[in-house]
Amino acid sequence: MSQRYGAASERIAGFDGLRAFAVLLVFVSHIWLGVPELIRYGWYKVFTRGGFLGVNVFFVLSGFLIAFRLSLIDTGRLRAGLRGYYASRVMRIMPLALLFLGLHLFYVATWGFPAEFGRSEEITGILSTILQYSNFAVLQNPSVLIDNVAIWSLSIEGQFYACAPLLVIPLAVVTRSRRWLTGLLIPLFVFLVLRAARVYESKGWFEVYLRTDTRIISLLFGVAGAFVWLGCSNRFPRLLATASVAAVMVQSVIVARAGADGLFIWKGGMALFDLASLVLVLALAYASCPLVRLLETRPVRWLGKISYGLYLWQLPVIWMFKRHGLSLDWRLRLLLVPTVVIGLSALTWRYFEEPLLRSAFTRRLRGASRGTALQHSRVGAATSGTGSGSTGGGTDLGARGS
Repeated sequence: MSQRYGAASERIAGFDGLRAFAVLLVFVSHIWLGVPELIRYGWYKVFTRGGFLGVNVFFVLSGFLIAFRLSLIDTGRLRAGLRGYYASRVMRIMPLALLFLGLHLFYVATWGFPAEFGRSEEITGILSTILQYSNFAVLQNPSVLIDNVAIWSLSIEGQFYACAPLLVIPLAVVTRSRRWLTGLLIPLFVFLVLRAARVYESKGWFEVYLRTDTRIISLLFGVAGAFVWLGCSNRFPRLLATASVAAVMVQSVIVARAGADGLFIWKGGMALFDLASLVLVLALAYASCPLVRLLETRPVRWLGKISYGLYLWQLPVIWMFKRHGLSLDWRLRLLLVPTVVIGLSALTWRYFEEPLLRSAFTRRLRGASRGTALQHSRVGAATSGTGSGSTGGGTDLGARGS
């Protein structure tokens, strides 16, 4: 574990890039809402079918990073460790989400409520985001948060963050042997996959898509991966390298062929996608992934750094173009939508998220001295909401994600 911590306190190469590709998969799948002309192209329909699985990559990565951080908490200083953990999670996720909600409130106060929702939906959207139950609020009323329904995934991550210490810290104590980990988690995975299938059969795809108990398995895959990484040396780098390439191929096929309303995805297909995501995460963590050069290119890394903002801003911008910009030529809209989304994401990261994460207020909230805060600030940026999962800042593991 000490060797893993020494490596992780710097940076795991490729995690930013992985986050970038995940958020782009989600973003591209939503562009048609503002540029409906794209639907007539068969190649684009691939993204509308499977683009939602980008959120799963965020979930797996968030589970991995959160489990790593929690496993390092000194049980002799449990209160201080948990204070730092919860403060980091809140400061990573909530400020930007609240900024968006405030700006959206200003928008509806200035322009009036759109036809899709009214005052009660706006209030419910704000409260459910703050209290982290927006996935259930959207399930009850799909018009809630329609301008940024992607926030539903932040609530699943938030619920996981709140409960993760109850799972991860005991696991870190009892799983000195890998057999314990296998005996505990594999039956849980099987149970959750079967439960998702039952919910799909009885309630339909929309409910199984949004419920915490049917989506938490993706985060648990990441948790299991963190314990594997902490407890096992990589004796088969070539095998893991080959497996990571195969994992990307499996992911690509599932994205191209499986839809959120289909039988395959809820009867094991999503778990297979999560497993492939975990193989890729572990290959990067063990420095055995041949795709790392692509993921480490400067533009890709930069997109990964601003991915949380990109995840939050994509749908509001797309909806604005749908409501106010359809008179523009579709090619111009196709250029303007990503330009505005990336521009807003870069601005909020540079002038809002990053300064806040580095601020004295955040350090005091975590209960850390300046030196300790600087040493551990990387993990606070590493695991953000997805966001979507989850979403994120950097991918360092020292001090969102997803």
